[in-house]
Amino acid sequence: MMKDRDIDIARQKIRKACAERGLRINPYGAGWWIEGAGVSIVVSDLGYLNVRELEPAWGTIER
Repeated sequence: MMKDRDIDIARQKIRKACAERGLRINPYGAGWWIEGAGVSIVVSDLGYLNVRELEPAWGTIER
């Protein structure tokens, strides 16, 4: 289990990674919606997100 300080550090890393990639972090209910070029993900807490989940998902969803 992550400690509060570790979670805060993880949140900062995700915010920095999003800024570097030009992704927007928007409030979405009780969570967060991260969106940008090829990325659209809703999470409840930024601290539990992995940086690799911010990679574009081009061509993975066919309609």
